[in-house]
Amino acid sequence: MPETVDTSELPFVFLGLARKAAVHGYGLDILGVANTWFLPFFPHSLQGLRCLIGVRKDFLFSRREYEYKLIFTEEKSPTTSAWTTQRFVLQRVDTNPENQGSKLQRVVPIQTPPSQEGFELQLNYELEINQGDEPGAYEIIPSPAPPLQLNSPGVVLVDIEVGSQRHRLGKLLFRFVEPPPILETERRAIASRPDAANAIVTHIQCSKCEDELWCYAALDPTKPMKKSPAKAVALQNTPDEWRCECGNCVMDLTFIKRGIHDLFRRPRAELVGETFGRFRPLYEKGELSGIARDYQSLINSSPREEDVQKFMEAHPVFWAFLSPVRIFHKPPILTKKVADFAVLTSQNILYLVEIEKPQTPLSTKKGKLHSELNQGFDQIRDWSVVVATHRTALLDELGLRDEKIVDIRYLVIAGLAHMAEVDVLAKIQQNPPTAKTQFFCFDELAAFLHILEAQIDDTQNLSGELAAPAAADSP
Repeated sequence: MPETVDTSELPFVFLGLARKAAVHGYGLDILGVANTWFLPFFPHSLQGLRCLIGVRKDFLFSRREYEYKLIFTEEKSPTTSAWTTQRFVLQRVDTNPENQGSKLQRVVPIQTPPSQEGFELQLNYELEINQGDEPGAYEIIPSPAPPLQLNSPGVVLVDIEVGSQRHRLGKLLFRFVEPPPILETERRAIASRPDAANAIVTHIQCSKCEDELWCYAALDPTKPMKKSPAKAVALQNTPDEWRCECGNCVMDLTFIKRGIHDLFRRPRAELVGETFGRFRPLYEKGELSGIARDYQSLINSSPREEDVQKFMEAHPVFWAFLSPVRIFHKPPILTKKVADFAVLTSQNILYLVEIEKPQTPLSTKKGKLHSELNQGFDQIRDWSVVVATHRTALLDELGLRDEKIVDIRYLVIAGLAHMAEVDVLAKIQQNPPTAKTQFFCFDELAAFLHILEAQIDDTQNLSGELAAPAAADSP
């Protein structure tokens, strides 16, 4: 191993890790740069993060080609490391006879340690440097972080290897922060997403004796997991420490037990690169079409309001069009009233929902609003009075903070659009009981499900499941 040398004479500066970094022409967009990271569980991969290196422009200009290796190593486990090898190629361009410009193209083949599954990725990045640039000017160059898998909280050493010497660029600190538990109201909101996970399956295997552990965390622990591996056990039933038969692999499971549920909160696209788990979708292809068919049969059968409400409670995906973060069933409107549903959106707008029966008539023969529909609208008017006079108390009863809620609005769901006259629907929508009220018919909600079905097709084309993690070894 090359000797590690601390020096301030290097033309490189380590700026930290970023969640995202995108190059647009000669501009650079960076999101979430830090040298201290708080992670919700361990083991945790750094794959997907971006490493930011500052390189002196005069140094780049003076070399036609240059190559180095960026190395991440766990401080308490020196054998646990990962790296990327980066190569610069300078292409000179005559932009001005008196001030020769240069275009620098960066080609980055990524390499991983032999103990991990190798892969190669090549990125092209162009920047412009000039002979007249200030000697102290730096160019920020983003690159994929070395795909190190951290087994526990701690310090990661950041080194750069040039030729036969390794130089210390800096350190990264990774801490554990336990994410809040998923409450039932949030669980329903997660289940409303067409790309939601039913379970996250974890697989640990010793690279020597091949002893393995399959375990899973379910979105709803009270329901069986879909397509569970035969050997999988519920994560809560596993020991805090797992040891393989030969003793080579020892894995602390306490952090993953306390925090892996945070993965359920993330969009499916963010989970595709996650290495410590496999994705089990909540909604398989064609499943929403089946829900839509059952729902259509129900609303066309003159059901009781309670039957429709129970169906919608069992299938929170009906509220996906609102992008929920919390879904409440029968939420209290202080002590005297109860809504059928309440939905808190990702924009921090709270919707109070009143549903009537699908067979509720919307108008009289003379074209006026029917008394049954007016009863629902009267409910909305009563709620709006409560909101106007006791907003803080209402939100407090739901466990919501007043200052976090941008607005409170209302939804009324009643009748069937295909049974109503077009002008009647237009009149209802143009003259709601309050300015903050929206109106839908029950069959309009079915149309939302068909749109979501297409979204499921798109997300499942990304990846059927998350990539399997690398074999785990003790240091």
